[in-house]
Amino acid sequence: MKKAQVTAFIIMGIVILVATAIFFLAREKAYIFVPEEVHPELRGPVQNFIDQCLYDVGSEAVKQLALSGGYIYLPDSMRYDPLASIKFHPAVPVGIPLWQYRNELRIPSLEKMASDMKRYVEENIDSCLNGLEPFQDSYNVYYGKPNVSVTIGRSDVVFDMHFPVTLTAKFKDETNEYEDFSVRVDAKLLRAYELAKEFLERENERGFMEKITVEQLAIDPEIPLNGVKFQCARLTWYEPELKKRLQDALSIIIPGLRFRNTYHAPFNENEERYREWQDISVEQYAVGNLPDGSPPEDMWEYSKMFINFTDKDFSELSLSVMYLPQWGMLFNAKPSDGPFMKSAQQRATNRFLSMMCVQIIHFVYDIYYPVLVSINEPTSFGGEGLLFRFGMPVVVVDNQPNREVVPSSIDVPAGGSEEFCSSRTRKTFAFYAVDYYTGEQINHVNFTYRCFAYDCPLGETRPDGGEYRLVASVPDSCVNGDIIASKSGYITGTAVFTGEDQTTLRLYPSRKYEVAAKKLELPDYWAEEDLDSNDLVLIQLESNETGHSVYAKVPPEQGHDKIELILGDVTYEASIMFIDNGVFAGGYFGNWTTNYTEMKDASSVTFKVAFEEPPPEDQDSQLELMTFLYNNRTYLEDLKPEFR
Repeated sequence: MKKAQVTAFIIMGIVILVATAIFFLAREKAYIFVPEEVHPELRGPVQNFIDQCLYDVGSEAVKQLALSGGYIYLPDSMRYDPLASIKFHPAVPVGIPLWQYRNELRIPSLEKMASDMKRYVEENIDSCLNGLEPFQDSYNVYYGKPNVSVTIGRSDVVFDMHFPVTLTAKFKDETNEYEDFSVRVDAKLLRAYELAKEFLERENERGFMEKITVEQLAIDPEIPLNGVKFQCARLTWYEPELKKRLQDALSIIIPGLRFRNTYHAPFNENEERYREWQDISVEQYAVGNLPDGSPPEDMWEYSKMFINFTDKDFSELSLSVMYLPQWGMLFNAKPSDGPFMKSAQQRATNRFLSMMCVQIIHFVYDIYYPVLVSINEPTSFGGEGLLFRFGMPVVVVDNQPNREVVPSSIDVPAGGSEEFCSSRTRKTFAFYAVDYYTGEQINHVNFTYRCFAYDCPLGETRPDGGEYRLVASVPDSCVNGDIIASKSGYITGTAVFTGEDQTTLRLYPSRKYEVAAKKLELPDYWAEEDLDSNDLVLIQLESNETGHSVYAKVPPEQGHDKIELILGDVTYEASIMFIDNGVFAGGYFGNWTTNYTEMKDASSVTFKVAFEEPPPEDQDSQLELMTFLYNNRTYLEDLKPEFR
């Protein structure tokens, strides 16, 4: 009997357990949105369903914003300018924006970032909510327009949404109302943003990326910088090849950079070991007072590729920089002759010119290219991590870091100019050109709007209300472009467009002159002589005051028998070389000031050079002659160029 009672209690217990399990299973089913079975507990599933959508779409907003440099919605000036972002593929319409572009910092504010994420959620949450479809079988669903606010905190991003929702039961008298929802997205967006800002700000102060670029120029033996070569064969380099060498090298070197006070791959040995070798003085090297053993194998990486850009601790974040050649590069070598860099025909100040047998090498480079900066925060999204990316330019001018200079051009994929020029501002602007000396307005001056590689013709000045002017709109996707004014009889003028209602360019009047040369023998240089058939005169004039440059040679090349000079009193730095049968044999090196009275009725200009006869035979003699002409100023007045 007792055994039967025990069996009955056991069976009853099993039934109770099964019933309890069924009850909790029903609750679990209610939680995963089976509303027809859980009307009494509706609030939990609906709240959870909307919260989950808010979390999912909010997470998408955070990730997309971080991957796109803190932007989801780019301003038009950034969206449509093909050079304002880094594009991984030409077919991708919007790339990763540059945080610095044409002298303008474009770092998004926290308010802008929050605004973009708010807009993204409000525009995309409907596709997740899908009209609250899981509840529509049993309820009539009514809801309003979502209004989202976003707070970027130290350890997460909070999305608050006011979203009035009403569910009315179809088969019974029951109404459920909801209004406010809030989720926290586990993403340390603010921390990554702070490191990104710190990196760009310190780069703008110190130019460490530019220094790495210049160091690569210096260590590559195929890229000419400075030096002297004693040979008669003219040295020639092909600029596109040098550009490609630099691009290929930087695409390998830059990703290998490591940054102090961030998380990075460790070096082979203890840091004290590197400091021992890094702090050795020249005197210690000279006497052999060196640390024990050999330097670490990765000593060069520690010394040259370990960047100390901040004192702040970002050790939980990793930072990397990348450059790909397909992103383009402005590479301008000076002096150069088109794509060629030639030692016998230079385009720089006098010390840059080289001789036929004593090749003096001194090149300077203007370089501009974009790099992609990536920051990884590994703990966000439950260990999935958050990747924050932005672009920035690397700018070298005359072999020196320059974070303020705007490049004049950069490689651009073919096409796009017509579309760029056709999108204009609604507002029109007035453009004027005046004579630099008289101040009088000039008619029929052509104006062009230039934005990097794109030139957009605006029109020409014409009589308008008693004055000569052009009224035109400008491309709306490029701010602070260059305004270029050109007209025959004037030196082309350029100014930065500031958006003012009126833009006036002062143009220097000019005239073209036939060019000739005479030679006068040292030491007396009293008798002018015509050039012999084997003689060559290389002429280079530069005016620091006006920025005007002239390059010519005698005998002239076909179609280049005239030079254009400013018709006025202008001082040029003249660097003129005389080559006798392939050997440097004289020249003229000094300042020359033109005179309007002498120029106004002239049709030609004759340049005079002092020369040595016979020509210097050895390289030492050629260097001695060049040094004499550079340092001796007594001959300059007697041999100054003459208008005829």
